[in-house]
Amino acid sequence: MGGRTIARAHVVVTGGAGFIGFRLCRALLSSGARVSVVTRHVARPSARALAAQGATVVAGDVADEGFASAIANLSPAAVLCHLAADVSVAGERLIATNLEGTRRALDAAEKLGVEYVVHASSIEAQGPAALAAIPLGDDDACDPVTPYGASKLASEEIARAWSRSTGRGVAVLRIGNTYGPGSPWLVRAAVLGLVGAAPLAPILPDIRRSRLQPLYVDDLVRALLRVLEARPSGTYAVPGDQAVTIADLLRELATLIGCEPELAAIERGATVAPDARTIDPDLAYFRLAGPERLHRVHDASRLRGEIGPWARVPLARGLAATLAWLCESGALAPVVPPARPQGVIACT
Repeated sequence: MGGRTIARAHVVVTGGAGFIGFRLCRALLSSGARVSVVTRHVARPSARALAAQGATVVAGDVADEGFASAIANLSPAAVLCHLAADVSVAGERLIATNLEGTRRALDAAEKLGVEYVVHASSIEAQGPAALAAIPLGDDDACDPVTPYGASKLASEEIARAWSRSTGRGVAVLRIGNTYGPGSPWLVRAAVLGLVGAAPLAPILPDIRRSRLQPLYVDDLVRALLRVLEARPSGTYAVPGDQAVTIADLLRELATLIGCEPELAAIERGATVAPDARTIDPDLAYFRLAGPERLHRVHDASRLRGEIGPWARVPLARGLAATLAWLCESGALAPVVPPARPQGVIACT
């Protein structure tokens, strides 16, 4: 790293009050960095908690033409971590947030004298792949299957063009399927399906073979911190290191909540034609590219060579922590029964 350190550096984080941003900012503050959080959600508990820890919290929306004036009073910064994004599969704000917002964030970085930018993209910029094509390499062709993926791919080129024109370093990180306490993504939908509160059997034949690399949020934050220290430039996949199928993930969850018989019954009955109106979007996501391109598995050796391994949390432990958070938040309490003796999670 040539003597650089993130401690005492000024780091600006867009989207800093979000699921990933909050944890990153908290870790940066603990390491001794000066952190400016730019967020649309200054009243969120996460934003208030970061302010109490010493962060500067600024109201700003990268999709707003007034974004530059919103952050005009920030002091010069060493690093920008651009996490702000519209993560809807398709939506009216995708262009304004993910494309124009990236341009605004990079313009602001230049004015603040930023030397290095981390741009949070997504594996959806590359798109899913057929079984014969995985693991996908960082330089493999991109074929996104959603407007969101297309917007992130376009934002990557904006970031790379900015790096070329300014001579400043940019790491474009294609972040994998991230889960953990603070986000209900996939885990809630899967649990509701297992306990019969939402349809799972109709879609299971379509997605059970789909392979993914779940990335626990704390492991992602570890990777981000190491990137901010090492400052590599290029495009890198950031997945978890354990490739599993949806069927594997469901078995882990069923064990945790004591629903193995229910899963077995669902698997026996998984022959009903799916009704798109009733399938949870988190599950429907895995069949967006059709029956062949089911898989989201990536070769992360390039980034691992730059920063070392970052994944430490096994899937079972990460799912248990996420389930505990879902239960504590009340998101599952009305529908998830107490675990049987072999289970470790109970929502009552």
